[in-house]
Amino acid sequence: MYKGPVINSATLNLPYANTVAKEDKAIFKVSSGGVVNLDNLINALNGNNRSAKLLKKIQLEDNRLSKIRKYFSDDFFITDLQIKEEQINPFLNYCIQQNIIYHFNKKENLKVMAILLKQSKSFPLKEASDIKVTLKKD
Repeated sequence: MYKGPVINSATLNLPYANTVAKEDKAIFKVSSGGVVNLDNLINALNGNNRSAKLLKKIQLEDNRLSKIRKYFSDDFFITDLQIKEEQINPFLNYCIQQNIIYHFNKKENLKVMAILLKQSKSFPLKEASDIKVTLKKD
C-alpha cells in the first residue's frame, strides 16, 4: 500500500481542480453528420428528464425552506405563530404559494414575517392538531 504524499490537481493547486464536467443531455447533434444519443432519447421519451428536473426543483425548495426555518428559529414558530414543532415544515410548505422563498431571497425578511403571521391564522393543520378527545363517564 502506498504511504507517500497524495498528488492530484487539488494538491497541486491547478486551476479548475474542483470543477465537474456538465452532462450532455442533447438528443440530437449535428457534427459531420447527424448523431442521435440513444440514452438521452430514451430518457426524454420515458419522462426521466422531466422527473429529474422536478426532483432538482423540489430539493432546491426544501433547501430554501430550511434556510427560512433556520433564520426565524423554531422558537418564533412555536411561541409567536402558535405552530407546533412537528407542524413547522408542513406550515412552510403551506406558505410557498405566498412567495415566501422569493421574498426571502430578496432579503425582504419583514415581508416574509408578515406573510408567516397572516398564514398562521388560516393554517388548517393548526386547528386539526388542537382537537382534544374527551371521554364521557357513565
